[in-house]
Amino acid sequence: MSDIIFEKIKEANEKYSLFGPRSKILVALSGGADSVTLLLSLKEYFPDLTLYACHVNHMLRAKEADRDSLFVKDLCERLNIPLEILKTDVAKAAKEKSLSTELCAREIRYEFFEKVCGKYGLSLVATAHTASDCAETVLFNLARGSTLPGLCGIPPKRTLCEGVEIIRPLIFASREEIEEYLNERNEKYVTDSTNLSDGYSRNFVRHNVVPLMKKVNPSFENSIKNTCVSLRSAYGFIDKYAQDNLTDDVERLKEFDDCILNQIIVKLYKKSTNSSLIENVHVEKIASAVKDGKNSKQTYEICLPGKISAFISGGKLYFDKTVRKKEKPAPFCEKLRYGINFTADKRFAVVVSGSENGIPDEKLSEAPQKYELFDSAELDLQKIDLKSLIMRSRLPGDSIRTCKMTKRLKSLLSEKEFPEDLRDSLPLICTLDGIIYVPGVAVRDGYKGNPKSRLSIRVYSLSTL
Repeated sequence: MSDIIFEKIKEANEKYSLFGPRSKILVALSGGADSVTLLLSLKEYFPDLTLYACHVNHMLRAKEADRDSLFVKDLCERLNIPLEILKTDVAKAAKEKSLSTELCAREIRYEFFEKVCGKYGLSLVATAHTASDCAETVLFNLARGSTLPGLCGIPPKRTLCEGVEIIRPLIFASREEIEEYLNERNEKYVTDSTNLSDGYSRNFVRHNVVPLMKKVNPSFENSIKNTCVSLRSAYGFIDKYAQDNLTDDVERLKEFDDCILNQIIVKLYKKSTNSSLIENVHVEKIASAVKDGKNSKQTYEICLPGKISAFISGGKLYFDKTVRKKEKPAPFCEKLRYGINFTADKRFAVVVSGSENGIPDEKLSEAPQKYELFDSAELDLQKIDLKSLIMRSRLPGDSIRTCKMTKRLKSLLSEKEFPEDLRDSLPLICTLDGIIYVPGVAVRDGYKGNPKSRLSIRVYSLSTL
């Protein structure tokens, strides 16, 4: 039998010191191919380890989720490994916490890991992230626009809570190597049906983008792995420098290069909020406010996700609960014309231009003063009746067909973790056929640009919130 998985775990362990020869490890076990390989290989290749397992039934896939729990239970009984199972309604919890389902599920899992570690006195939690997962994450983050940490991929090791670390022993192993390991041992595993649908962005990357990259370079995942190793080294230097120079003094913050300033902002945020909802766009807004000298007599506030705000006041940068009270904007529905169109609350501006020869009028593409580009799309002018083109606010039951699936707008906004304070102000671009473009989210199938006849729509948001 091939021992490639042993070699990959050994390589990761030697490079990142993930676990010792007699460590006690909690294995996060979903029942999928990756986590089953993780549990089996640790038991097979490192017999002196003491292993425990835990499984979370998110109650998102009905009978299929119960099937997974039963499979995991049978596997652990066969291997004589203690197992802890949590069954919880993630969809309900996500709604109560105003979080996306994915983010809420992640929080619940990590809280469960911490609880089980406390019960058994463990300091290590092993998750089954692989080199394939890492490559997909890098591509996904690159497409979204990411800071350096996002391009470093999935970290091989990170802190879960005080005294507990999450480790990824399979981080150098590919999905093909995982499947080879299981096939050679005739081991079974379960498959999450949601992983088969391209309706999720990560699945689309996995099923469509990665195979194309492998045509360019068959060793694509290994190349991404090597790139991530180099970027982590660079990020490690930046992070240490930021930690050594950590300050909330605005005048001192102005002196740092952008990469250091951004990292200090992230550190201050996490130190104050114990949250991870901040994204690159938020960090840049805060950094811009610091550089622009928003250190006036009045407190300057920048609203962030999760009802948290960044404040600049009295020469200090700090994070706290959002103070600004925002009234829900009134519903709007306006006809769109060539040129600049403003929403009723002036939060957004929509600039429309187009041409039958495919060359849009550049004068109509200029940003309105005090606005910055939020998103843009090139639509097929031949499929659009300009007389019926409107922008409106969202309505109950709104949906759009994208990636060959009709999706509720509410679900899409949550899936994309779209800022809640913008959802009712967002201009939806519509015709008599319904929504054809949701800025920052999706273009309706069949309406993407025609090179010879295109309608260009640029959506701008106020640069100061």
